[in-house]
Amino acid sequence: MSPIAYYPGCSLRQSSLFYDEQTRTIFQHLQIPLMEIEDWSCCGATSAGKMDEFMAIAMPARNIGIAEYSGYKEMLIPCSACYSRTIVAKQKMLEDKTLSNEINTTLARKVKAEIQILSILDLLIRCHDSGILSEKLVKPLKGLKAV
Repeated sequence: MSPIAYYPGCSLRQSSLFYDEQTRTIFQHLQIPLMEIEDWSCCGATSAGKMDEFMAIAMPARNIGIAEYSGYKEMLIPCSACYSRTIVAKQKMLEDKTLSNEINTTLARKVKAEIQILSILDLLIRCHDSGILSEKLVKPLKGLKAV
């Protein structure tokens, strides 16, 4: 499998370090290479989204541009807020060419908005559907009752 760009975001680097470590460990075990994008920045989910619409798109767009410039076709984003902001930014960049051009004039690595943005669930479903997940399952969960 080709390496997938990995954007941990601020939360996974600060208050949710354990979540970052778990994510990396799980996909390493599934032999899916995650490569953290270089020089990533905050997606603005906590501040920019509430204060400035332009920055709310430009901040996650910058990370998309970095991943695309690095040659990745997919980017995994574990944090739900970062994932949401990045999906919105990608869609806005595709829909609004004026905004896209304005943002791209400020970025060193231009955004094409062609990269696929993945959540952990998206990638786990792919692993399930391809059989990778069942191959790595240590203890089958058959017969257990959900609580």
